[in-house]
Amino acid sequence: MKIFLDETGHTGENLLNKAQPIFVLASNNFESAEIGAILGDFFGTIKADELKHSSLARKSSGQERIALLIEYLQKNCQGRAISVAGHKEYIATAMMVEWLIEPAMSKCGYNLYAQGANIGLANLIFLGLPVCTSPSIKEGILDRFEKLMRIRSSKCFDNFWDYVNGIYRHFPDSHVILDFLMPSQKILSLQDIIKYPKGIMEIGLTMAYNSIGFWSSKTPASLEIIHDNSSSMARVQWLWDQIVSPDVEERNFYYSGINWQFPLKVSYTEFADSKDFHQLQLSDIIAGSTSKWLEYKWREEQNPYTKQLEDAGIQNLLHWKIWPSQEFTPQELGTEDIDFNQHVEFLASKIKMPHFPN
Repeated sequence: MKIFLDETGHTGENLLNKAQPIFVLASNNFESAEIGAILGDFFGTIKADELKHSSLARKSSGQERIALLIEYLQKNCQGRAISVAGHKEYIATAMMVEWLIEPAMSKCGYNLYAQGANIGLANLIFLGLPVCTSPSIKEGILDRFEKLMRIRSSKCFDNFWDYVNGIYRHFPDSHVILDFLMPSQKILSLQDIIKYPKGIMEIGLTMAYNSIGFWSSKTPASLEIIHDNSSSMARVQWLWDQIVSPDVEERNFYYSGINWQFPLKVSYTEFADSKDFHQLQLSDIIAGSTSKWLEYKWREEQNPYTKQLEDAGIQNLLHWKIWPSQEFTPQELGTEDIDFNQHVEFLASKIKMPHFPN
């Protein structure tokens, strides 16, 4: 089975880009003849070398055609096209839990992955810190964290902790949240952070991985992946190939609503020009329209285009998302019986780091 993926909202390791707050990756498994007929029905009169959401959505007529396409897909082609999405500022918060709080707690003997505590803590920080301090202070912490993970210098290390310590001193109400973070200052050194893999703030691979989890669970057949060559994932293909290798031993995990069955059965991954594949163009249209709908949904706003998309049922194509919620406990999250640490350790055991020249 061939799976075609394309994404929108990629800003590298800058997850705080206000112009593109949402990341979406869409995928589909249509055959060439099928997708040619479908796109011809909705966009046959449009003269263009390539169909792209950014061009189509500029005019109301293009928006209407996109909405009609979405309606057709979700009503007549269930399970043939999906999207996965992430709120990038929230993902940056989850990354701070992942790379600063969890390692420190692990060194002290605590498993933050048990019962989804890492997710509950990310929700608490993302939603609670602006209330205890201010939205700009939360952004200041995340901005300094992001720079620390990218640059990994003593200056960035000191800037982050100086800022956090200042907030801790001047905002006593913040202690209920920052008390989870403060011990990391003494437990994790700059050298610990320097040892982290490069590019850990990139999210394209995580999204693609979750997409393949969906497709792998739908068929016993091997998967051939065709990904747009402008994707961020092309830069970490060394890691991707190891995670999805058909040589990985058989293991099952249940997490994030997906029954992960290893190996993921990916036999081949190609990065291709979207002009050569109508399926990649379809994924671009789904990703772009889903991103626009989610952006307005998050702001609790609506315009004529996003209303058309919602009326068309675009939410039914959204398979999975990394999104903040007011769910903090294992009972609220539905993670009472889940220990993601087993999944993490299994993947980590399959990865061999390459040597990168300085």
